[in-house]
Amino acid sequence: MPDSNTIALVSVVGATATAIAVPLINGAFAARADRRKFEHERHEKDLDERRALLDDCAHALTTYIEATRDLLGRYVFSHPANAEARDLDFYMAAIDANIAAKAHAYALNRRLVIRLGRHSDVVVAYGNVLKLLDEATTDIATRITERTANKPDRRDDLVVAQDSMNASWYEAHERYLDAATKSVGSK
Repeated sequence: MPDSNTIALVSVVGATATAIAVPLINGAFAARADRRKFEHERHEKDLDERRALLDDCAHALTTYIEATRDLLGRYVFSHPANAEARDLDFYMAAIDANIAAKAHAYALNRRLVIRLGRHSDVVVAYGNVLKLLDEATTDIATRITERTANKPDRRDDLVVAQDSMNASWYEAHERYLDAATKSVGSK
């Protein structure tokens, strides 16, 4: 049978080991819990920042669409026989607004590419809207240039195409919104 000294020694060693081990184990569990909490907070902040960027992009596209519609309207609804409609100054405010809206939309596109990657469904959908608007703006600008240079006017075919152009812009915008909504898990 062990003597009292052995029992005392085992008790002291056991108490010492427990006194050292418990704080170490508790510290490891606390560090793991802190790390999980930090990762969760970082994920939530990342999601909030992504939502804000996607909202800004949606607003920028809407502004670019409206600026392009205004430019289109300025061209379509001014009669080519009107001297004012053959003066470039007549279009400058609409052109300037369109250029500013386009620049802002492209700045946000760069942020989207950096944040989500070039091949993200959201970036692709956003780019499709930009492409449609760029093509329309280029066509309208060409027609304005021709009109102000007193070349034959091609207004009539654009009057007919105006509604389908507007519809295609808004459909592309809706596809962007759907992709953005899907990317952040909203319904």
